Amino acid sequence: MSNSPRPNGAEIAATYMEGAVPESIKCTLQRKLFSHCSYCSCPIGKGPGWISKDAAKRCNTCGWVYCSDHVKGEGKCEACLDTAKAADHAEISLIKSTIVVGTGMGGLAAALAMKNRGVREVTILERTDVLRTSGGPILVQTNAMRALLDIDPTVMEKVFDTAGPLDDDGAFKTIDGKVLFASKLSTKIESQWGNPEGRSIVRGNLQQILYNRCVEVGVKVHFGVKVVDVEQDADQVTVTAEAYDGGKTSFTADFLVASDGIWSRVRQVLFPDVPAPVYQGYQMIISRAPTDKFDQMEMDCWGELWGKAHRFGFFRCGDGGTG
Repeated sequence: MSNSPRPNGAEIAATYMEGAVPESIKCTLQRKLFSHCSYCSCPIGKGPGWISKDAAKRCNTCGWVYCSDHVKGEGKCEACLDTAKAADHAEISLIKSTIVVGTGMGGLAAALAMKNRGVREVTILERTDVLRTSGGPILVQTNAMRALLDIDPTVMEKVFDTAGPLDDDGAFKTIDGKVLFASKLSTKIESQWGNPEGRSIVRGNLQQILYNRCVEVGVKVHFGVKVVDVEQDADQVTVTAEAYDGGKTSFTADFLVASDGIWSRVRQVLFPDVPAPVYQGYQMIISRAPTDKFDQMEMDCWGELWGKAHRFGFFRCGDGGTG
């Protein structure tokens, strides 16, 4: 394992976000800087092959950030100048409220991203009575770390500082030790794309970090309510939720994000003819152990052992444990 000093999350965030978009085109509703062109999704910033910050422009009509290729005369973006697209584009820019169903990582990340990008009212509905975190370690690869940076730099900083590094040796091996694939997962991709290096983290810890940040930025979370009905028209969507005591409450917004899992109630209401998920016979057993036990066995930073119809994987989670 490398003994070289590591930068902390704040230093990484500053390196990648500093000057990503000039101060003159920052949106007052945003809590961070845009880092991609809203038209073609090309990255804007300091990474290799990225669009220079000087080429980033903000449309005077819709307020979104674009690379210079897609902002035309009079300070308008290509979408706003295209009469066939302008109406729909304006509607997207006018989203002021959103309902998110579910407090899993997908729902929390979506809620945080929308709140940070100017959606004024973001509400999460969760059927459990408290935030329930679960699961074992997961890999947050370099592209996912960049996504967290785009969603909220504070979240990326927290993950970077508390999760386990992936820049040391690891490998996929057969059960008898034959190496199938070996690499330093993060450093190779980081050097190619200019992203923050990856991490491994307990799924529940990442979920808690996202939830804490959602609360900090003003996302409203309602626990103990399950979705029973969804209605929509040309202007808005209304979600009816039922509490444990049987009381029902209606929530109305411009937009609805269904992130309530494999047994999604929203999907059942909107698409009742879609078949239910079918178990395919795959099973995963997750546990955690103190990292020092793996150190004594001189095991890699991460890896998988492949046997016949079985696999064993492990990652250092950064909190004194390996899963």
